[in-house]
Amino acid sequence: ARVNDEEDHQATLNVVAITAVCQAVGRLGFFITDYASFKRGWYLTVALVTMALAMLLNALIVTEVSRIYITSALVGLAYGGFFTSIPTMVSEYWGIKYFGENWGYVLLAAAVSSYAFNAVAGAYYDHRVFVHAQDVVKFPVPLDPLDCVGADCYTGAYYFSFGMCILGVILSLFLIPRSKVGRYAGVERKSVAYYTTSESIGEENQKIEEKPF
Repeated sequence: ARVNDEEDHQATLNVVAITAVCQAVGRLGFFITDYASFKRGWYLTVALVTMALAMLLNALIVTEVSRIYITSALVGLAYGGFFTSIPTMVSEYWGIKYFGENWGYVLLAAAVSSYAFNAVAGAYYDHRVFVHAQDVVKFPVPLDPLDCVGADCYTGAYYFSFGMCILGVILSLFLIPRSKVGRYAGVERKSVAYYTTSESIGEENQKIEEKPF
């Protein structure tokens, strides 16, 4: 329902804060894609699976405010994973020369899909308001006739998002064979002093450039 009292307002602030912090953690955690020997496509798949899990849990178990904090954390981690993995993969698939243009298309797709999914969630919510109004015995009566009270006001939208995440997981599997391992995977780690000489810097850069993917 709408935010109409202090407790709901604080819960909303908590959800936003948890999502933001976990998104930062996800961005920092997924930097290992540059050093791990797994292909980067797997990290995108992991992020999508995490988001799918969050949507499924929202639909199944979120019947009180405290539980949505858990799923908000998962959503934040998934977002962090997306925006760490995808830019690198875009540059790998289509090259640095057109990276700015291609990355713009990715961000445009994110904006359009956000609008579309919000419209779907809003339409489902409005539908549940109508359903609740038709059966005041079965469903609680809200203070505002435009409000919907209960977890079933949102479950359909979460199931829809879960389905789209699973579709994304399936599509991401086709990207894995074309993705590369981390740029620094397998490169021998040296001390800080080693990298201070111009000879060693040139030698290491050559190793990195020549390392097969």
